[in-house]
Amino acid sequence: MKARLVIASLLMLAAIPAEAQFARRDIRGADEATIYRSPELRRLDVQLNRVYQRALRDLRPGERRRLVAEQYRWLARRASCGISKGCLVSMYERRIGQLQD
Repeated sequence: MKARLVIASLLMLAAIPAEAQFARRDIRGADEATIYRSPELRRLDVQLNRVYQRALRDLRPGERRRLVAEQYRWLARRASCGISKGCLVSMYERRIGQLQD
């Protein structure tokens, strides 16, 4: 039961609109602060969110859970970019490409 609640919560979080993801008060790390300040990175974030949402809709529940877990691992790797805009742009471009394949 607890696992189902966790998975349901993750899936609901995955559906948060991209435009709402980086409200100033919600910034949790250097990577998010950098994204918040950069129009290019915000555009990439919106694009990634749209591609990710599309991918989620096209999957069965088990595959969806795997993609959500994979996305959380990607977010942890993205955090390692810190304030490096080049690193963040590269991370976003690769992830968008992976999800579009």
